[in-house]
Amino acid sequence: MNSLTPLHALASNANDANSVVKIIVCGGGLGGLTFARSLFFLRDAQVSAGQSLPEISITILERDASSVEREAQGYSLSLRADKIGGGIQALERIGLLDDIRKGAAPGHRFVMANKQFVPYLEIPPGSTVPSNDPNKSPLPINIRVARKFLRNTLLDSLPADRCTVQWGAHAIEANVFSNENGKEQVSVTLASGEVLESDLLIVADGANSSIRRYLFPHERLEFAGCVAYIASTVHPDGLPKPFADGVVFGMSGEGHAVLVAPVDETKMSFSVSYRSEKKIENEFRGDRKPLTDEELEHFRTVALKHTQGYGYQSELKSFIANADPKTIRVINAQDMKPHTNSTTNPQIILIGDAAHAVSPFAGNGANMAIMDGFELAEQLLSVKHGKDLVAAVKMYDKHSIARCNRTRGMSHFNISVLHSKGLNHRCMITLFKLLGNFLVRPKTSIAVACTVVLVPVGLITGLVLWNNNK
Repeated sequence: MNSLTPLHALASNANDANSVVKIIVCGGGLGGLTFARSLFFLRDAQVSAGQSLPEISITILERDASSVEREAQGYSLSLRADKIGGGIQALERIGLLDDIRKGAAPGHRFVMANKQFVPYLEIPPGSTVPSNDPNKSPLPINIRVARKFLRNTLLDSLPADRCTVQWGAHAIEANVFSNENGKEQVSVTLASGEVLESDLLIVADGANSSIRRYLFPHERLEFAGCVAYIASTVHPDGLPKPFADGVVFGMSGEGHAVLVAPVDETKMSFSVSYRSEKKIENEFRGDRKPLTDEELEHFRTVALKHTQGYGYQSELKSFIANADPKTIRVINAQDMKPHTNSTTNPQIILIGDAAHAVSPFAGNGANMAIMDGFELAEQLLSVKHGKDLVAAVKMYDKHSIARCNRTRGMSHFNISVLHSKGLNHRCMITLFKLLGNFLVRPKTSIAVACTVVLVPVGLITGLVLWNNNK
């Protein structure tokens, strides 16, 4: 087998068995790391199957000073296997799912509740989807995992002899140029002044991407109408009930909401959020710089204000009072329209939040980053494109942009639902109760739904027949 792929187009000499494609990945988050793991894993599998492919050398530029720099973020995220997610399937296909499942957060319930945390809708654990491998067991539809564990698992999976992580490296500029042989390459300038060169640049440096701001200054984050106060707490004696069994959303019906989710056996993350017509002026994050006394006091005052009247007051007050300052984030929920990658300079490709940031209320940002990384690697190794790099980028964009548009719409809907008030809130609660009843008692719910539909239809049909026979 000797079919050509877009990866060959990036090599100095596609016919040279010793040719090496040099790739720079800006950002050591989930998207960038998944891309690197996927490209190595899928390439090596194709080589083992007899295909001739160039070697790969990847340099990952990460702004954090070290791999433990952001471990204090201390939050968990949802890996999903549904149609809008797909992160679980991607991780299975690159051989990491079994390792990641070992580090899953405790509790697998998903609960939508009132402000007393009485459930309106509860999705119990156990739902599955088929595996990509017919010889394997079905996949769980949702796994909650600590971000630092997932990130470290991806980091540890990278081959040290072919992949280098350059910590404390902040990329601020990128440009395409022609080298002395007339081959187009990419130069990346760091904040330190150092300039690196590569055959391909993957921009995965997050929602506030410096490279995106340099190349596409008109593409900016937009306020999504919500402000969130987020933090984590540690509970050495075990997580408090009812929050230990999974994700719980508490809705006040007054425009604010509380989310509580386990991170691991002793750590809990929570957020207090509210609708707002304009964003707050002073965002702050404890993982980026130490908080001032004024910022700590502001966090506690606002979080306490918006949790008044909720149940489990002692637990909520404890969360707020004992929040780890390094995990505190006060942020505006923001997103952006998805970026379309350039067909003029296809050697610079944006993925993950750099290309299509979504608010935390999407519940799908991590999955989109993982899917982006995996699918881009897959397209670069696809023989159906031949040496056409532009075709590979277009196909990647087709999938990524569609996924982002669905997720972005879902995030706006979630913000509206969680922070609804008045009649809108009562309608939403009624819908949740009906849906919850269907999940628990599907046969009864189907019978009731059929009755609700068929009785009016029967009455109308009877009236029509009676009128025709008069």
